[in-house]
Amino acid sequence: MLFIKYILSTIYQLNYKRILKRTDYPDERVKGPLGYQLSLCIYIIAFVLTRFIQNHISWSISISTNKILLISFAYFLIFGAIFASILNFEWIKKIELTKRQKNKSRIILVLTIIIVILLFKL
Repeated sequence: MLFIKYILSTIYQLNYKRILKRTDYPDERVKGPLGYQLSLCIYIIAFVLTRFIQNHISWSISISTNKILLISFAYFLIFGAIFASILNFEWIKKIELTKRQKNKSRIILVLTIIIVILLFKL
């Protein structure tokens, strides 16, 4: 949960700072990019899990990689729009992690990236 909070707060803060440079009222304009970036994170996780299942667990899935990418991209567009319109971002603004919590989250992120790289190399 701490890792998810870290990702949410980081994405929100980066979008907020970027949009603040362009407009005086960034609160409403940050929802779209945040929703699509959350959807992109889920899209990447779903794609990696599908490839892992295909390659390492040896389930016979008769779907090509191109079809998986198309299905995942459609998912990304649909759920990005839903996230952007439905989610309440007030609680994301209030997330404040301590330095220790941020460091733990960064370690988890690095380990996750290393595991994904190793899974694709094997």
